[in-house]
Amino acid sequence: RSGMLPSYTVQMAVGLPALASPQQSYVEAIGHAGGGIVAREPAEWRTGLERLRDDPPYRAELGARAQRTVRERYSTPVVAKQYLDLIESLA
Repeated sequence: RSGMLPSYTVQMAVGLPALASPQQSYVEAIGHAGGGIVAREPAEWRTGLERLRDDPPYRAELGARAQRTVRERYSTPVVAKQYLDLIESLA
């Protein structure tokens, strides 16, 4: 890890759901708590954007899940613990 959050993770941290391509890191982040939509085809991008635009409760739910993902997987205490565990395993 570089210590920097990818831009989609910053957006998730403030409660915005992700809409992303099926890149493995995106799939993992979105899949953790369901904080977004993975779009594999152009039609899925359109459908995803339209649903996020037109369905505020759905958008809010995904946003809350996205925020939870960042807290549980990418927050400073979580990442610091991962680094500590790694360093201790090497000692």
